[in-house]
Amino acid sequence: MSSRNSAFLLPLMAMAWLWHLSNPSSAITNNFLNGMCDETLNPGFCKTTLGKQSRIKKANVQELAVISILLATAQARLNEHLVKELFNNEKDEVSKSHLSDCLSDYNVTLGKLKIAYRLSDKMDYKGMQKQVNDALKMSKKCEYRFTKEPPRPSPLTDYNNKMVWLNDIARVILNYLND
Repeated sequence: MSSRNSAFLLPLMAMAWLWHLSNPSSAITNNFLNGMCDETLNPGFCKTTLGKQSRIKKANVQELAVISILLATAQARLNEHLVKELFNNEKDEVSKSHLSDCLSDYNVTLGKLKIAYRLSDKMDYKGMQKQVNDALKMSKKCEYRFTKEPPRPSPLTDYNNKMVWLNDIARVILNYLND
């Protein structure tokens, strides 16, 4: 993990762990996790990403939802930071405009994910799901902006894809809580 990724993920992981310690309950099974990941846009990414999270083994579905939102928030912060760097170094005005719009998209995405996290305290899973769905839509917008006339190659495709996939993981988990 790069130092940039660590700077964004470590505080979020610590918060999720503390939250878990205060809310013990039945753990997620591998079968549940695999089945849930199979419902996402990228099952392999889901299984790999969640499989790396040691705290998942002791989490329940509610905690898994919070962890997924925290992972998406960390990615949104990383993406926002990258967009700022690219914007500051970009010379092409069209690409600079797309990056400026992406920065706005990620500001909205972060706001939606923060609201979803705050709603977890109230166990407002429908509200959380609405915020995550809105964040998912905003995550897709950034990549789409580079296809507008005149199109430019997106320097953010890998990062935007991870953002979409992480929001989608949270969306699928919240579907379980809203059924």
